[in-house]
Order: sequence, then structure tokens, then C-alpha cells
Amino acid sequence: MQPSSAPLPLYPGHWYAWQCISADDGADSYFSPVYLKRIVARGGLAPVLTLAIANVLNLDRPQDEILSLRTIRHDCRLLIADVMEPGQAPASTVIVTPITFGWLRRHTPHILDQHPSTLLDHADTASADRYLGRAFPYVARPSLCHDGGGR
Repeated sequence: MQPSSAPLPLYPGHWYAWQCISADDGADSYFSPVYLKRIVARGGLAPVLTLAIANVLNLDRPQDEILSLRTIRHDCRLLIADVMEPGQAPASTVIVTPITFGWLRRHTPHILDQHPSTLLDHADTASADRYLGRAFPYVARPSLCHDGGGR
């Protein structure tokens, strides 16, 4: 078991729970499982993470994104960060946590309805990470996120 002070590990090739909270009126806030394709960390007073992700429910359409996140809090349970746009104030804040079936049932039940676990191998229903990999196999394919392109 990791010490409580160690930050939540983020590994490329894995799924995470993503809550995006809009900085304005909250109209563009949403929940989505995201697949982490790449991560680059830069230190400083406010550490910045650059993530390449496949966001399967970004405003209800799948999208590959490259995002710069300024860390607000990163502990053993979660990452809270502002989404940075060059020369602008943050437009949103994200909360990243480990993905679980409980999270999927609570925040994105339509995914479980559209991709019933009975259609998947038993081993794939043992973890939400494996289940999502089978439900959304296309996200692991190379994309603009892998070769430095992007948004």
C-alpha cells in the first residue's frame, strides 16, 4: 500500500474518472471516463501536467485532447487541476480519480446500458479499466495525441 502522502499515480494506457467543472455558469460541466495516452510533468511552484487523453464523453462526443493542467491538489485519492489556455484565465477545473464501476453507475450509467457487461469476457468485468478498454477499443489506437499534434 502506498503512503498517504504519495500522489495518485497516473499511468498512460489506463482509464480514469474525469469531472470537468466549467468556470462560468457550469453549463458545460460534465463527467466522462478518460483514457490517458501520455503525460508530461513540469515542476515549479504550481506544477503543470500536460496530458494527452481520449475523452469519450466530452460534451457527448468522443475527442482526443492535449491539455495543460495546473495542479491545485494532487494526493493519493485525486488530482484537482485548472485547465490552462495560453494567455487566458482557466476556463475549467478538472477532478481526476481512479475509475470504478460505482463511479460509472453514478455518473455515466448510459455507458453501462450501451455496453452491457454480459457482452464482455468475465475478466473484463473484474475492473472498470479493463471493461472500458473493451467497450471503447478505438481509444488505444495512435492519434494526433501521440505525434505532438492536437487541438
